Amino acid sequence: MSAPRFSDAMALQPVDGQPGDSVRGFSANLNEHWTIGPKVHGGTMLALCANAARAGYADGKEANSQPVAVSANFLSAPDPGAVQLRTRVRKRGRRIGLIDVELIQGDKTCVYAVVTMGEPERQALPLFAYTPVVDVASYGGTDAFTVSVSDDTRD
Repeated sequence: MSAPRFSDAMALQPVDGQPGDSVRGFSANLNEHWTIGPKVHGGTMLALCANAARAGYADGKEANSQPVAVSANFLSAPDPGAVQLRTRVRKRGRRIGLIDVELIQGDKTCVYAVVTMGEPERQALPLFAYTPVVDVASYGGTDAFTVSVSDDTRD
């Protein structure tokens, strides 16, 4: 038996709507490998919602759009197994899109998420390129710490 793959947990099967429709539906399966105790891990559900938002937002024009922010409310803890995801595009802007996602099991909404889609800034340097990573605290003895402070002097 092979180890579970995250890509398998993120697999979506379209059930309603077509690319470009404002409302789409997907089905997915979150198995017992993605649990903490008897319930599905929240991060796995959040990643699945972001993936559904990407699929629900896609219409061929925003091929490079990726989730850039996710806000979620966990309303109920689903059991491992089949789930449905419903997406609704609330805004399709020039640079940013907003998508509502519901992760549903049975007749209960388990997660309600709002996903902001956009094109990542591929030319921008990461934040640490401006502010080098420094030791925040180094151990200085039995009960003393030395704290280093970095001054952010971006133009």
